Amino acid sequence: MKDAFWKVVIILIGVLFIFAGIKDPVLGIIGKTTTGVVTETKKHVESSKKKNHNNLTNKNYDVRYSFSTPDGKSHSGSYLKMEVYNTAYLPKKNSLIYIKYLEAFPEINTPSNNVSPSWATLGYTALGVVIIFFGSIAVKKKKEN
Repeated sequence: MKDAFWKVVIILIGVLFIFAGIKDPVLGIIGKTTTGVVTETKKHVESSKKKNHNNLTNKNYDVRYSFSTPDGKSHSGSYLKMEVYNTAYLPKKNSLIYIKYLEAFPEINTPSNNVSPSWATLGYTALGVVIIFFGSIAVKKKKEN
């Protein structure tokens, strides 16, 4: 019974990594496009207790936006813009931004310029597959012993 529990936990963790990897490219293919409004752009604050990056060297910014779906409901989202050396290129408050979202679940959304596959998407997907594969093998081997 314990082995089945851990196998399910490992599979769920792997599936979450796979979902994180394929979310943006899938939104690029099947997502609906709408126009949103930037609600805030601010410097990203590290939540870590380590102070490797102080505010003088931190070049990352959080961009928050909101958009409405055809049913009139308002939704929001955010993304991290990394390594910004010229803040003139950051979206300004109240500027328009194109958003891709899943029609059935508008809470799953991203800016249209983030939907291209990248090394990160490939890495998350591959890590999810590896976790599922090796996690399943480890549970099977433990069961045999």
